[in-house]
Amino acid sequence: MKPFESEFYSLVRWFARRGHSKIGFTGSARGMTPGQIDTLRKILTEMKAGGAMEFHTCDGAGSDFEAHQMAREAGARLIGHPPREETRPNGQPMRAHCKFDMEFPPLPIVAAKRELIDDSDLIIGAPDTLIESPTSVTWMAIEYARQLAAKKLKAVMVLEPEPTNIRVA
Repeated sequence: MKPFESEFYSLVRWFARRGHSKIGFTGSARGMTPGQIDTLRKILTEMKAGGAMEFHTCDGAGSDFEAHQMAREAGARLIGHPPREETRPNGQPMRAHCKFDMEFPPLPIVAAKRELIDDSDLIIGAPDTLIESPTSVTWMAIEYARQLAAKKLKAVMVLEPEPTNIRVA
């Protein structure tokens, strides 16, 4: 483990022990890289060690589905903020239809992402590219979370694609 990684996971533990246990996740429809999966698994382990944990996703196919499965394995309470849309403009499925402990009514995807971020203390983004595109719903959500983090006690972490680096935004 690199020195920064040790400090990073210490920060995650500190955050969890202060009662900030609501994690919001946003990620690519393409799914996560192996490095993103490994890092998210470590974050979930550290958060769970700090106490009870809620894990919020928008029930998307791809990264949301993968993160949902890992959070379930970690024993998190799962909260869904599903999009109203069932398919993407390219015809691919939008939703994974995961089982949640609590699910909010469906909203348009951008509103669902904002609701998820508003309800979370720690926001984790797992984009499929380092290029911050204004047409990417994942990057739009990360930018919205960054704006809120400046005003409220929220933290934003971006799990970059391979090679995986962690950015605290």
